[in-house]
Amino acid sequence: MWFKMDDKFHSSKKLMKIPKRARFGAAGLWSIAGSWCGEQLTDGFVPQYMLEAWGPPPSASKALVEVGLWANVDGGFQFVNWAEYQPTKADVERDRTRNRERQQAWREKHRKNESNANPEDSSEIRERFEEDSSEIRGRFEEDSRLE
Repeated sequence: MWFKMDDKFHSSKKLMKIPKRARFGAAGLWSIAGSWCGEQLTDGFVPQYMLEAWGPPPSASKALVEVGLWANVDGGFQFVNWAEYQPTKADVERDRTRNRERQQAWREKHRKNESNANPEDSSEIRERFEEDSSEIRGRFEEDSRLE
């Protein structure tokens, strides 16, 4: 799964409101947390235990909340407007189901085409191959004798 990041994030009003001393850490935390949420399909929820695992400076999450990129929620933080910019868990699961069904239908169609193949066609092809091989072998033997 992909985490979408605006290519103007580096100069967004919200990011630029974060004091310089905390800006880089906050932007890094925002990016890492976003990619984690995308992979884990949490709909933008960042549990406190992940911040403890990543070890960002405390000023980073505080700054993200202060400028409105994150909200404090029970057990961690929530990306503000996640579903507006990122696929939700329901979106991803729906797309995966559709893709799985589409692939299964394609495989079944092609499996049927293979099973409907006429076995006589296969034996006919094999006979032609053997005839051609014999003819080529004969020419090769004839050329070898002439040398």
